[in-house]
Amino acid sequence: FNTVYVATQVRGYVIYPGSKVLPQWDEAAAKVPDILDWLLPAIHERGMHAEAWTEFGFYAYHTPDATKDPSRGPVLDAHPELTAVDRDGTPYLHNVQWGDFYSLCPSNPKSHEILTRLYVEMLEKYDFDGINLDRIRYPENTFCYCDYCREHFKKDTGLALGSFAEGSEEQRTFIRWRKEQLTAFMRSLSARLRGRFPCARLTSAVVPPGMIDGKGQDWPTWLAQGYLDAAMPMLYAADISGMVAEIQRRVPPGAWIFYGLDAGQGIETLSKQVLHLRAVGAPGFTVWYSGSVDPLLPAIQRDVLKAPAVSPLYPSDSGE
Repeated sequence: FNTVYVATQVRGYVIYPGSKVLPQWDEAAAKVPDILDWLLPAIHERGMHAEAWTEFGFYAYHTPDATKDPSRGPVLDAHPELTAVDRDGTPYLHNVQWGDFYSLCPSNPKSHEILTRLYVEMLEKYDFDGINLDRIRYPENTFCYCDYCREHFKKDTGLALGSFAEGSEEQRTFIRWRKEQLTAFMRSLSARLRGRFPCARLTSAVVPPGMIDGKGQDWPTWLAQGYLDAAMPMLYAADISGMVAEIQRRVPPGAWIFYGLDAGQGIETLSKQVLHLRAVGAPGFTVWYSGSVDPLLPAIQRDVLKAPAVSPLYPSDSGE
């Protein structure tokens, strides 16, 4: 491997002390006061690169059961008007397996500014080689119906924001509008980061092609416009061939796509997927996540990464 994506924004908190944007996650502080102080030098000493993985993105808080937890997380407790709301008025996304997730409204420029300040801070405080974004998207296709979205969707399109019929022109307008809001954020964020940190890379974990409309995440456009240096579509399935072919049809020529693979499926599946990506000329891949990768490392080194892997984002360096 040549790059480590270090989780820095977790469950509405950051893992490091002294942030001016978010409090430090107490579980991280209890283990090591500042894990980044030793982790980043350790990564670089091994010839690898480190990007700040902003795991939660617009997601602002996680709780097992929102009906039993009065908090929406530190940011939304202070700014409840920035809460993303679904079309039924529910202020969080419920996941049967994982619980409830609150999100900043991805449309609101005030939400954009909070994340921008946070990501600038990460590059100012620590020797990261770049920012690896995540969850720069709407929680689901039923979001967001907050007051800001209702007001500005009507202002921008002339339509009242409602529950639109599947496949209707109104629904297509809403899909386009949501994509435009996130693309505006990416345009602004890219300009800010590249202006301050011209050597830093900006990458992102992104959804598979079939989820682009539902999440409002038009990442092929982000690549085409140069807002991203590379995208990592999360292809967490046994058969990735169809999704890979669709991505190759949709992205601009020469775009850096590092396909996201799930190590939890085992070494046999992972090896087959890597062989397929090499066969179709993919520039690289990423592997989710360290907890699944660690027990597979001997087999990965033996069967998958027999030689040092050089990242096209960092061509002058190499690592294993």
